[in-house]
Amino acid sequence: MPPLSAGNKNLDKASSPQTIGKQSIIFGEAGGVSVNYSFFRHKVAKIMLLLFPSKTICAMWKVYALLSALFAALTAICAKVGVKNINSDLATAIRTSVILILTWGIVFFGKHQTEVREISHHTWLFLILSGVATGLSWLFYFKAIQIGDVSRVAPSTS
Repeated sequence: MPPLSAGNKNLDKASSPQTIGKQSIIFGEAGGVSVNYSFFRHKVAKIMLLLFPSKTICAMWKVYALLSALFAALTAICAKVGVKNINSDLATAIRTSVILILTWGIVFFGKHQTEVREISHHTWLFLILSGVATGLSWLFYFKAIQIGDVSRVAPSTS
């Protein structure tokens, strides 16, 4: 994907290696979690370009994209802190259980559970493949942030 630009400013510079670690916060004890602000600024810049292009009306997908970026940033921080003292596979299982309860709660609250019978075999196949890919992605992501610097891992997975 080409770098985003707003006028003459290259917004992709926020995630360059030169900026890694320049604007970070330290959570926890000595040697704690380092979080790179440039990653979050880059996400916000992407969303701002989506939200405020020249003279267009804001659609709901843009609001969802902004919320997605916000929660993705929180995920990186919380995951690094949460995986600090436990096995990364166990951390992924706990996180997945929370997601499972949350999403099925939303399905039942919206009374969409009966729609399961209407899902085609083709759709089932690709949802299952997507689930396998997501699960493997999360397992590798949690392992990467457990042993690596979240300010370098999170931008590479976005």
